[in-house]
Amino acid sequence: MAPDVHSERNWLSDSFLRKLHTVDVKALFDVGHRIRFATGVSLTTQGEATPSVRVVLSGAVKVFRLAQPESTPMLVNLGGPGELLGVEAVLLRKQSHTGHVASIPTECLVINQSTFRNFVDDRPPVKDVLLAIMAKQLTLREVALAFATHNVRRRLLAFLARLQFVYGKDSLRGTELDLGLSHGDLAAAVGASEASVATVLAELKQEQVLSTGYKKIYVKQDLRKLLRKPEAPNTPARPPAQV
Repeated sequence: MAPDVHSERNWLSDSFLRKLHTVDVKALFDVGHRIRFATGVSLTTQGEATPSVRVVLSGAVKVFRLAQPESTPMLVNLGGPGELLGVEAVLLRKQSHTGHVASIPTECLVINQSTFRNFVDDRPPVKDVLLAIMAKQLTLREVALAFATHNVRRRLLAFLARLQFVYGKDSLRGTELDLGLSHGDLAAAVGASEASVATVLAELKQEQVLSTGYKKIYVKQDLRKLLRKPEAPNTPARPPAQV
């Protein structure tokens, strides 16, 4: 089974599939099978005993992590065309530490655990690409964690800046982020309430930084440049007026 031209065209420039040699891509497709997932469908649940590796071919996948069974899920990552999901659990031979949900209609190449391990072991160049991809993912997560002590506006800008850089597509309205993310998803990504996120989004719209559609965001400025500006200090509360 070979990748189709349309699917290949959509692979992200820095993704796993894009970095593989053509021969290795074809071999990977030969050992996997395609599955389509509708919006909101779970691909993998956290704690699943033998999760397969999934390579996103089209669409987008939300990656969630529960700290405890009763806690609110945290949106820890997104998977776009060409990117790998679930590889950590496969390489460690452990249960899945995250859950995956299709954010928009999505197609994945699904590969059995042992098959994927053998595939990587037999191809040193693939192993090199995999290590580089995982190192970059770790770096991006550390960058995101560095904003954990900042206010909601800065945390949200940092998250959207990453999406703009990795997943953004040019459009007449700006850089389009068609990832199916709701206010609740954005709140889960930055550790804030939906009300706080809605307030910040309204401010950014008023400032002509972005606009929104139905589960779409259109970014009108380079958010990385905005993040380089010093964070505004919190305004101290005024003392009560004397009567």
